[in-house]
Amino acid sequence: MAQASLDLQRYLEMNPDAFVYNLRQKRYEPVAEMKRLMTRPRLDEAVARFLGGDTRSACTYSDEAVEDSGYVALLNMPAREASADVERRVFLAIFNGFRIKVKYASVNSGKEEWRWLMPQALGHNGGRWHV
Repeated sequence: MAQASLDLQRYLEMNPDAFVYNLRQKRYEPVAEMKRLMTRPRLDEAVARFLGGDTRSACTYSDEAVEDSGYVALLNMPAREASADVERRVFLAIFNGFRIKVKYASVNSGKEEWRWLMPQALGHNGGRWHV
């Protein structure tokens, strides 16, 4: 309790207009104009909170919560996993500066062709890895 009071006082020093004290409830309450100082708002957290799920990850809310909400449709992405051998080859190509030959499929035309890539880094968009 003492640590919570110290933390709240410290936050009020940094952001004095964030709360007002409610005498009737004997507690601090946020004001509508409150600005976040220590975190940045994220859409996945808002959606998870809206659906009653775990706000640590947007992926943790249940399908039932989505179906019951009537506000959000859940899209189940197809599973596209590379084999361990492919992952190893891509990683080694990045690490050693090698080129790799890949079959590239265009989303727009649907045409497939072989291409040489010299991967520089890996990126993850929350759903899949990209080279």
